[in-house]
Amino acid sequence: MRVVEVEVLGKKYDLTYSIRVQMRMEKEKWDMETAEGVCSLLSAMMEAGDKLARLEGREGKGFLTVDDMADRLDPNEFMRLVESMNEAQNGERNVEAVDDPKNAESAPSAS
Repeated sequence: MRVVEVEVLGKKYDLTYSIRVQMRMEKEKWDMETAEGVCSLLSAMMEAGDKLARLEGREGKGFLTVDDMADRLDPNEFMRLVESMNEAQNGERNVEAVDDPKNAESAPSAS
């Protein structure tokens, strides 16, 4: 199983594409043409990476929920995570995906 490490807003997470992730995607019928579907898959892959680490006796890195991603990521960061997700699924090598806290300072307030 391929594990790809990504960094989101200064914290590292593992992405893993497992059969359990595939089964969940099929059961919940995620639409991969939507941001919500892709965020669901990314969250499931992070959760699988966290679980795999613990199963292997390593400390898990946690995961982001769909809402966490929707609230925190801008479109460019989201696309870099999608690229990392594809690398985990296809077995390609990955470098850091999302770097940021600096963008949070320049982003307009939601209020």
